[in-house]
Amino acid sequence: GDYIVRSSAKMRSLVERVRSAGCGRRWIVWGTGQLTLKLLQTAAFEGSKIDVFVDSNPAHHGRRLAGIPIAAPSADLDPSLPILVASTINATSI
Repeated sequence: GDYIVRSSAKMRSLVERVRSAGCGRRWIVWGTGQLTLKLLQTAAFEGSKIDVFVDSNPAHHGRRLAGIPIAAPSADLDPSLPILVASTINATSI
């Protein structure tokens, strides 16, 4: 019970932070795991555009998620775009 309430509150807060930071903005989203999948099911990216997903897993490179390409970390990315690190487990190493 309490874990679910805290988890839901954290997710709502994250969605609102991403949404307010990204309104009208283009993004690079680093990570294609559980957190990214959850964010895509919310209004987090409403009013903004994800240009590319980046993932370190070579099995994902060249594929698409929600119609958006998934690239390797070594890809030639637009340095002017903000990067959203959508990983709680690997955030420090990314």
